[in-house]
Amino acid sequence: MESAEHAWIGDQLFLRFSPDNTDQARGLPLALPLPSLTRDSRLTYGQLIALGGDFYGVVGGPISTAANPERAFQSAFNSLGYDWGETLQILTIMAEEIKAVESALADGRAPSSAYGVIGDSLSLRWNVVTGGENAGDLPVVMGRYLELAAENWDHFTQYAVTAYCAGHGVAMAHAAATAGLSPAESTIRLQEAYALNAFADHFLTDLFSSGHMRAPRKEMYEQVATPIPGFSGTLGSLLVRCMHDEDCHNGLKVHNEEGDFWVAYGDKRLLDGVSADNRAMVVRAAQASVNDVWNAHVGGAHANTALRYIPDLKRVADVSTKENASPLFRAPSPGDTALRRNDVTDRNDYSWTDDWWGWSTYAAIKSAPSSAYTHVRCYSTIDDKFLGWLGVGTNNYTIVVSDEKDAHGCDWYVDGENLYLRKQTSPAARYLGEGVSSYADWGLWGGNYKSPVIFNPDATVSLKDSPRRKLYLYKDNLLCWSNGEAGLTFVRLDLPLDGGSAL
Repeated sequence: MESAEHAWIGDQLFLRFSPDNTDQARGLPLALPLPSLTRDSRLTYGQLIALGGDFYGVVGGPISTAANPERAFQSAFNSLGYDWGETLQILTIMAEEIKAVESALADGRAPSSAYGVIGDSLSLRWNVVTGGENAGDLPVVMGRYLELAAENWDHFTQYAVTAYCAGHGVAMAHAAATAGLSPAESTIRLQEAYALNAFADHFLTDLFSSGHMRAPRKEMYEQVATPIPGFSGTLGSLLVRCMHDEDCHNGLKVHNEEGDFWVAYGDKRLLDGVSADNRAMVVRAAQASVNDVWNAHVGGAHANTALRYIPDLKRVADVSTKENASPLFRAPSPGDTALRRNDVTDRNDYSWTDDWWGWSTYAAIKSAPSSAYTHVRCYSTIDDKFLGWLGVGTNNYTIVVSDEKDAHGCDWYVDGENLYLRKQTSPAARYLGEGVSSYADWGLWGGNYKSPVIFNPDATVSLKDSPRRKLYLYKDNLLCWSNGEAGLTFVRLDLPLDGGSAL
């Protein structure tokens, strides 16, 4: 997840300091068990979730694969105490991300759209703050922020479970060690335990990002070890990022031990409308984690209650059921050789090979037009009802289809100052536009029926040349452009504007 998303989760929680009262974590500064810092050096629960693992840790010392994960976690947390001025600089930059996301929400836009504007600009600044150097838009010296990202398997799959459990255990032990303390000292001790737990909750909350659920992060890091100039990790890291981004955008169907099931999306999409169920579940898990710390503080058994709510990682990685689209890469078991999907552009290809090369695979992913396309869900703006998938009908009319297998992949396409909705079509892509009698049509680039569009804050689409004319659902699942009629079912498209492809 992104920093603003981690922080948002922490802000939703409630911390208990007495049997009868809880305090909202948002805006509540917590004491830190870091003797090198002054007493007024405090962080909120949300800030600590955001900082843990991504910004602070031990380079070369991941938690999950350490001989002693609890000791490795403590070392990672202790790195927070090295330079308080640096921490404040990181948080200042993070505040810009949070503001951009909040502005998108206030404007009725999908928060994921804010990241299309931000791009990698904040990461480059964080690289400098943590000791790196950039040459323009290219990191030439990797700071701690990028060095940690290069080996961040603690944030993926079962490795994230191990990292979380290690830190959660440290937090509960700290909370329980109250013998001989005064009531005031015991309260400070509990604050410190919550701070430790928040750092651990970074790894817990990453497990609710679809891009982190089945990607063979460590296996790819070790298997394709070719270094890349200007990139913090190996070629394997770059390839697994492609899979991460694919799963984050498209989402995965998940289940948990409690019997809940929902669709989880990934980084940048937690606060989008489609992620309501995933938001509720990750907050539920994080609150359970917090409650475990309180229970340990008052003498209760140490527990990992939050794990009851995380997605079932074995099930989401099980390709035999075809419950989810085919993963780009998969390791049948942890530590196994990573297999690659035979057709890297086809998420319905359930066959894989162990005979593949890193650079040729990356070239195939990046050069294939279909790598950017995704099936688009359509919703009614009246009641947010799911209408179906964006598709194509007779004579290239734009329609809504009920079965995803009949949907066509789409993406946003930028040409100069114009934005187009592009549909995957062989041998040439087609573009949304206006046909005869106000019907929406898919036109060729050099034809008459393509039109530049506006993607509105409410995720509806208008014609750029006539912004009042919006896409709506007509009879027989046909889509048309409005002409001022009343009572129309306008269509909201679930296709975040992440910058689009450029000509």
